[in-house]
Amino acid sequence: ASVEHDFETLLDDEALLEEALPTILLEYHMEHLSVCALGDGSKMVLSRYNHVEGNDFVDYRSKTVVTVRPLTAEVESERAMGEAEALPSRVEQKRAAVDEAMTRYVSDHFPAGAYSVCADASGAGSKLVVLISVAKVDLGNFCTGKWCSVWTID
Repeated sequence: ASVEHDFETLLDDEALLEEALPTILLEYHMEHLSVCALGDGSKMVLSRYNHVEGNDFVDYRSKTVVTVRPLTAEVESERAMGEAEALPSRVEQKRAAVDEAMTRYVSDHFPAGAYSVCADASGAGSKLVVLISVAKVDLGNFCTGKWCSVWTID
């Protein structure tokens, strides 16, 4: 974990590091639309739109809430989505239809990419947010790139 080592060197304060690093990395993952692999092999994009609290994110497609390790963006645990995280049925129907269309779109245009379709919690929950994140990392050839996109649907 070279990122952790870099923070240790810069901060030189273990107590501050243990307190600040998880929050810093969680914000990083949400801002940069990091991708995590779920237990069923599917992928989920981490963002403020599907962030529940702490290290928990909701995946509406699989109806689960996952706890993510901030340092690695890997899934630590999964649980069934509760009533508090569930969308109203009208919004869920719309979200599921957009999700189905995104499955085809992302697999056709970004085979290595990931997407999530979330509800925008800042409004009345009727707007949907589509997140697409694609990264190509080929360190052996000094070639890396990342493309992220956020779309809001009324």
